[in-house]
Amino acid sequence: MTKKVCVGIDGSDFSRAALMYGADEASVRSATLKLVCVFTPMYVSGGFESLAHADAISVCETMLEEEAIIVRQKYPDMDIETEVVIGQPVSALIEQSHDAALLVVGARGLGPIKNVVLGSVSRRVSHGAKCPVLIVSAPEYREITGYVVGLSAHGEQAALEFACSQADIHNKPLRGIHGRGSVEKNLLFSLRGYEADVQEQSEAVEIDVRNRWNDVVRQYPNIRAEFTTSNHHAFYSLEENAGHSDVIVIGRNDANFSLTHGFGTVTTQLLNNMEKNNFVCIVPHGKKK
Repeated sequence: MTKKVCVGIDGSDFSRAALMYGADEASVRSATLKLVCVFTPMYVSGGFESLAHADAISVCETMLEEEAIIVRQKYPDMDIETEVVIGQPVSALIEQSHDAALLVVGARGLGPIKNVVLGSVSRRVSHGAKCPVLIVSAPEYREITGYVVGLSAHGEQAALEFACSQADIHNKPLRGIHGRGSVEKNLLFSLRGYEADVQEQSEAVEIDVRNRWNDVVRQYPNIRAEFTTSNHHAFYSLEENAGHSDVIVIGRNDANFSLTHGFGTVTTQLLNNMEKNNFVCIVPHGKKK
């Protein structure tokens, strides 16, 4: 069964942009598009504020219906589901990710009612989601120009396979970026007193990364793929090689939170710099496509 593409909706410009990217993804995958609005009710003395609660649910339902109409103007035959979830946005969207091929959210936003917010929720969702999460910082729709995947000594096999698949189905170029600066920094720390070995081991890591790249890319003969090594830190290597409308794909490994392995420094820096990086996709360990 084809999994759904799920989009978090809050009525902001950022979620509207996320909506259209989600629709594009559902179209190329022939998948159902699911639009989800999460409402967190206000608690007042004596219980929940029932009247305001009911009004807010109605606003959310109307908003989702309007967003579905917008999508059908571009994709009239698309299968679209809508759902208003009552709860906390992070846990609700992570729950939605269990049955999704991709979750798309805006980097920031505030909906028409105060308690419907995505914003900083996006990074916490990307930390715990069970599927790849595309975070969109562009306040308006623009065509994605390509995919850039970060590669290190730690693997990122799932991220690499996901990036290849995306480049293939969207017919976009793919660049694999290996930042030697991060590797050498870690080696210098672990091999203090043995600096002469750093260059040799760094080159060995690069060969291993390049071999893994070749093994996966050859499975996608139709994509335009290029492997690049940079002498900079992984974050700066990705930044200098990614265009404003490229999707940066990076792996997330739940077992570790070190420098380039998991939800560490590189991922955090990318998400903190979303003004420049309009699209960042976090791929959990083991989720490839």
